Amino acid sequence: MPRFVQEPIEEEYVEDFKNIELEIRATDLDSNKRGWAVVISELHKKRVRLQLDPGLDPEILLGKRKITADVTVIFGYDNERNRIPKLVFLRGINK
Repeated sequence: MPRFVQEPIEEEYVEDFKNIELEIRATDLDSNKRGWAVVISELHKKRVRLQLDPGLDPEILLGKRKITADVTVIFGYDNERNRIPKLVFLRGINK
């Protein structure tokens, strides 16, 4: 019998953020799910895949480099167990 039981390690973690700045790095006006990427410097320095909420019109992002928005972020973990953003869901754009 083992001396201790290791607690299960979470594979993913989901967190909502309000009024966070996004730097838009890639766009695809033909799709809400593919071809989009952002950098959220408050969370990580590398770009992350972005999915738009189905109710958002991709045209409102046309020509914008930075926006303030409400997002849901799915984090994974690297080898040192640091949280790394894997996917960002754009929920709404703040004016």
